[in-house]
Amino acid sequence: MDKDLLLAIDNGTQSVRALAFDLQGNLLARAHIPITPYVAPQPGWAENDPDLYWDALCRACQQLWYQADMTGRPARLRERLAGVAVTAQRATVVNVGEDGRPLRPAIVWLDQRRTGGLKPVGGLWGLAFALSGMRETVAYLQAEAEANWIRVHQPEIWQRTHKYLFLSGYLTYRLTGRRIFRRAPFHHHLELIGWAETQIVTRFWIVAIAAAMLGVALALLGLGQGRGRGLDHVEELRDPRRVARVLLVPPRLLGAGAALGNHPRLGDHQLLCHGL
Repeated sequence: MDKDLLLAIDNGTQSVRALAFDLQGNLLARAHIPITPYVAPQPGWAENDPDLYWDALCRACQQLWYQADMTGRPARLRERLAGVAVTAQRATVVNVGEDGRPLRPAIVWLDQRRTGGLKPVGGLWGLAFALSGMRETVAYLQAEAEANWIRVHQPEIWQRTHKYLFLSGYLTYRLTGRRIFRRAPFHHHLELIGWAETQIVTRFWIVAIAAAMLGVALALLGLGQGRGRGLDHVEELRDPRRVARVLLVPPRLLGAGAALGNHPRLGDHQLLCHGL
């Protein structure tokens, strides 16, 4: 039998929908299950039981199968599914333990709680944020982050958290029995080519730190700071000794990058990343 249908699962704030499409994008069947948007244990809070979402997803799919079987449209729906797509409501988050079970109610994207008194971001990131004028924005995002609230007010939950997932990631795990996205979709693709998770994390931070150092260097060198000089004027970056002084690193670390300065397919802003 041809695998010529797609199942889309849409977990919204007020309902869960299951939809069947053909490969041309035509909607063939749909099912709709209303859900309680959230509960508010305290003013400004918005939480929900993660199992409520999973139960509604299952009921929506069962309703879709039943409708297809009763009407014959589309015939043999389940057997013809070629793939499944999952989309979910914005930034609703779920803490799960090592057994994959939720450790607390999901914090819904409508939640208004904030965490005050957090330590500002330091190190190279803090310097980069300060130079770019983003320090207040970062502090605001820190206070808004649900993860910080859980870490401060429910440290025992945070300590037991094995994975911190968006709702879409949690539903994908329940559908497949596997944590497909350990950290992010991009990381998943790296896992598929054989990279260990420790390699992915280490290389991510190497690139992130290199990018932060590049931002600091550009700021200190005065590029793009209202002097009529854009990234196409990078004479300073072509001198690894000058860049090394700005970044406080040995010039030998930048030698390879400097050698790539005239490479026809590498932009000058990529020099330091390649050098490191």
